[in-house]
Amino acid sequence: MVDFLLFLILGFMISVTINIALLTIIYIIWTNNEYLKSINVTKEIYSKAIMECKNKLKKGKFTMKNNFLKNLKDSNGITLIALVITIIVLLILAGISISMLAGDNSILQKATTAKENTDKSQITERIQLAYHSALTGGQGSYTKDTLMEELKNEFKTNYDVDDTDDENWKMIAQGQEVIIPAGKKGEVLAKDKLIINVEGTTDAEISPYVKYNGELYRVLYDLAYDEKNGTNYGIEIVSVNPLDTVTLGKDDPIILESNEYEGDPGEIGTTDRAKWSYNNAIITLNKKAQTYLTELADSARCIGSDPNNPISESGNYSGNNIYDTDAAELKGQDTHGLKDIDQLYNIEALKFNDTTISSYYWFATRRVGKIVGYPAFQMGNKYYNANGLSTSFSIYYYKSDGTPVASGGTLGFRPVIRLKNNIKIEKGKGTADEPYEIGI
Repeated sequence: MVDFLLFLILGFMISVTINIALLTIIYIIWTNNEYLKSINVTKEIYSKAIMECKNKLKKGKFTMKNNFLKNLKDSNGITLIALVITIIVLLILAGISISMLAGDNSILQKATTAKENTDKSQITERIQLAYHSALTGGQGSYTKDTLMEELKNEFKTNYDVDDTDDENWKMIAQGQEVIIPAGKKGEVLAKDKLIINVEGTTDAEISPYVKYNGELYRVLYDLAYDEKNGTNYGIEIVSVNPLDTVTLGKDDPIILESNEYEGDPGEIGTTDRAKWSYNNAIITLNKKAQTYLTELADSARCIGSDPNNPISESGNYSGNNIYDTDAAELKGQDTHGLKDIDQLYNIEALKFNDTTISSYYWFATRRVGKIVGYPAFQMGNKYYNANGLSTSFSIYYYKSDGTPVASGGTLGFRPVIRLKNNIKIEKGKGTADEPYEIGI
């Protein structure tokens, strides 16, 4: 309203100034003849005044000044210089009025800036009011939730609380922010943050990052998956990169520590060791996963194993070839890894970035393939490339004459951790740079 009134007043001043200047110019043109006549009249009056002055001086009465001014007053003439000066003054006044009205330092600009500053100050005061309301309501303390509630009461929309810093928080509303001391962290359950969104535009939106036991993980399964598919996996996270290596096959260094394993491992480097390592590979890989258990986890398994029963086995292989008697002692193919493969594909986590430990990683599922047309007993694995595609790694296979060949190798290991139900988010944003940090 103030801006509008100033605009009207200054506009009126400029209009009047310009109109006076135009009218003056018109008057000069119209009175040009009268002006020329006035010059002659002025000369006659001046001569007459001189003569009369002389006569008065002789009589001792000096009234020249009064008569001269009277005669001048009665004349119709004005001087050209006076008119020019008048026009110049009016134009200067117009210029000053325009400069006051427009420009970076104009009255209107100052008024607009002052109004904006006033609006910002009012918003800041309202944020501070919400802060003090939360502080009073919490008897000297507050959480993000209580601050958000007070901001909602004050602003309805366009507000937030940034509580990522451990020392200072930010209350934000309508483009303004107020820094306040950090309050109490409210309880944020993992189930409310560790959520998969395959429609997300970034990897963190698709599957949040979690810091577990000092390593970077991503969400593999969430509660929504259980609800949709009728499963009971809970919240499972998988390491982003291989965390260690495992050797399977003829050079499997395993030392028997329990009765979980089947059969005699034989000597390292022999076909007996390769056969035994293949048959017990799922047990070996899932025992390795147990080393990653902490107080935050319910269970751990190797990627590619059955989520509900990681150590479930397939039946033995059967066929009708010259090597069937020997091959019948080997486990057959299974489909345990299909669920994990699909889910890794959905969250775009089949491949990995850090190949420092290994460019491949074991998948705890078996496959019976062929090498030159003959059976090859393999363990699934993934390797790093543009698509993170799968392949299989032969551990035990046959030549054309039925002679068994011992093989194997050392590949990376990616554990899958099932978190406890009471896990809470302590801090973080769920990104690779600022993963969620969890606790009980």
